[in-house]
Amino acid sequence: MSASSNKPTIVLIHGAWHTPESFADLCSQLSAYKIITPSLPSSSTTPALPSFDRDVEIACTAIRNVVENEGEDCLVVMHSYGGVVGTEAVKGLKHRGKDGFGGGVVGLVYLASFMLREGESVAENGAAAAAPSESPKPGTNECWLTIENGLGTVHDGPSRFYNDLSPETAAYWTSKLTAQSIASPLTYAAWRYIPTSYLLCTEDHALPFPVQEKLVERAEGFVDVVEEVKSSHSPFLSQIDVVGRFIRKAAGEKVIAP
Repeated sequence: MSASSNKPTIVLIHGAWHTPESFADLCSQLSAYKIITPSLPSSSTTPALPSFDRDVEIACTAIRNVVENEGEDCLVVMHSYGGVVGTEAVKGLKHRGKDGFGGGVVGLVYLASFMLREGESVAENGAAAAAPSESPKPGTNECWLTIENGLGTVHDGPSRFYNDLSPETAAYWTSKLTAQSIASPLTYAAWRYIPTSYLLCTEDHALPFPVQEKLVERAEGFVDVVEEVKSSHSPFLSQIDVVGRFIRKAAGEKVIAP
């Protein structure tokens, strides 16, 4: 799609169990930008991959192509588990103007996303506060997420990820979910070094709102912009306009709320 030369290229990194297809409507909202939506192999590989290494490699290649090969600025937007992948993938790619090079990662946007510290993984340490596997499905004693050998499997997608969508739409997106590796530890907390925005989702049943707040609080002032939206874990499906405006502001636009 066409993009103005003074706008950063946007790289959208999807979350666990999902695919780039879930960003289709959001991409339409951001049609003034060049958008890249890499497909993380961990969400489509059987058997599931044992670590996030291939995911990071794919995301890094997409970002590096924008920054180094095209010499363009890049805004990295991440959802859920994608926050771990994207945070790791931008290492060494922040804006390089001071080194005499064009292009660089100029911003990070976290959408209901894991924003971890070095040494933490989704399954352990800082993310353990979410304890998603300990939360039973509504009306049952069955856990909605089971983790075995570092791989997570979702058993209740509609009420965890899509609780503000119609039953039919929620069922459609649930049918797309796969097993996912969530045990790899982060080695680089990019939000310490690159301007960062976080969109909190208040009706999130997967990464609860208080946990998102805690993740931001633990960043100890490194998050530049924090906003809230009344949304499930998937605001790019249910609150497309709000998410689009949030990303555009992070990209440097002066956006007036409706």
